[in-house]
Amino acid sequence: MNIILAGFMGSGKSSVGRILARIMGMEFLDTDKLVAARSGKSIERLFHDDGEVCFRALESDVISSIKGEGKVIAVGGGTLVKEENIRILKEKGLLVHLRVSPQAVASRLAGTSGRPLFDKIGSDMSLLASFMAEREAGYSKADICIETDSLSVLETAEDIAGRFRPSSVDCASTVTVDLQERSYDIIIADRFDDWNKRISATGFKGKLAIITDHNVAPLYLKRIADDLKRSFSVYSIVLNSGEATKTLAEAERVYDILLKHGFDRSSGVLALGGGVIGDLAGFVASTYMRGIAFFQAPTTLLAQVDSSVGGKVAVNHPLAKNLIGAFYQPRLVIAETGFLRTLPMREIRAGLAEVIKYGIIYDTRFFDFLECSSSQILALKPDKIAEIIHKSCSIKASVVSEDEYEAGRRAILNYGHTIGHTLEYIGGYGSIVHGEAVAVGMVAAARLSVLEGFLSYEDELRQNGLIDRLGLPLKYAFGGYDDVLAALSRDKKCVDSVPSFVLAEKIGKVSIVKRVNDGNLREAIDTVLQPSDCI
Repeated sequence: MNIILAGFMGSGKSSVGRILARIMGMEFLDTDKLVAARSGKSIERLFHDDGEVCFRALESDVISSIKGEGKVIAVGGGTLVKEENIRILKEKGLLVHLRVSPQAVASRLAGTSGRPLFDKIGSDMSLLASFMAEREAGYSKADICIETDSLSVLETAEDIAGRFRPSSVDCASTVTVDLQERSYDIIIADRFDDWNKRISATGFKGKLAIITDHNVAPLYLKRIADDLKRSFSVYSIVLNSGEATKTLAEAERVYDILLKHGFDRSSGVLALGGGVIGDLAGFVASTYMRGIAFFQAPTTLLAQVDSSVGGKVAVNHPLAKNLIGAFYQPRLVIAETGFLRTLPMREIRAGLAEVIKYGIIYDTRFFDFLECSSSQILALKPDKIAEIIHKSCSIKASVVSEDEYEAGRRAILNYGHTIGHTLEYIGGYGSIVHGEAVAVGMVAAARLSVLEGFLSYEDELRQNGLIDRLGLPLKYAFGGYDDVLAALSRDKKCVDSVPSFVLAEKIGKVSIVKRVNDGNLREAIDTVLQPSDCI
């Protein structure tokens, strides 16, 4: 993950960033220096010769060009003025606002030079305060805010670093999905080093295929495969990453590999990856030789809290998401929370959409916890991450244990998904990731819940406020009402082309509604289908 420092001039972004990078063993980047290097001019000369508009354009280009993880990035004081910059930065990492008062700015910058905007303001405190207030709207979008007036540069850096240090709390836990003879455990731990012993304990003894993708394989495949080879004959299958892999054609390719290497009914499949790999590997396991052993090792937050649990496996059809699939339970799920530290921030946020869903559909106190702990969750505080994974899995396990095949109550897990899946489809499974689509789908579901007379406006605001606070989208700028309606008619839960909806009655309770008012549905969908500059 990247840590991005933003704030007004004089907040100490660059100084704090350099120290923070040393503390955490990360690379440090200063976007002002990158802009100067690209333009061949100092920031002061660039402002003088080409103006602020040129500077801001270069700044946006520099931000967009930053690749990879493990960086501390200090951005300019005016970077967050542009909504698009905020969106790009939040995809790249955790956005931290170093808040500073006008008095502290004036004191810290007195006698300095080379700051064009501060030189223009001079010593006029009212003008400085007004200018800072104009930028507050952008700063307020940060994930974490730290008051820096009373802190030294070192203290500020240590404050930020402390939010990422492991807690002394034991974060290992187990959740059991109770399905009688098909019951299984979900093991949650920062790192798990007994893969072969734990899988052997399920009674499995055959060949094992580890199915993973090109993103995950370089990070974790060797460690896990080497451990498993102590007990099993292991073969690795590395696929392309992304939703485009989740097809019948790719499943057929995996069947060919399994047949070539002599996999039979005593063999098994371990899915090492996110939701796409879990769904595809599970579909293969459920259909190869009419079903072989299946194990899950989810590597994304979304997979750890949702898709790896409950036994839904599927591939996509050109006309609909997850249209071809089965209910096929794994024998074991091992969720290493340490996997999450190598994820892009966009994937962390996407997983949090499913976490929010559990609070809405099942547990008011869990929703309250998410509201209170949002900044620590985004900072991947180990005890908070372990808690949200454990609680999310416990809720899903409880629902699945009651209704394994989605004959009734299990459908509440689809809150936000009915419209969310259509957004993924009309965007070609590329413009929006699953968790983002679910977030927008929950916004539409809450609006529909209010219009249908189920949910209070106050609870709708609370839900949407938490979605926004965790950096997830509230709207989607692609397609129109007719596109969504056509896709809805092909949803696998439709009856006679009429979709049912999970609507919220209050935070912590939902209902399944078979039919809604057409006008209300149009208004709810139109609410989220607006251009991105309306967000």
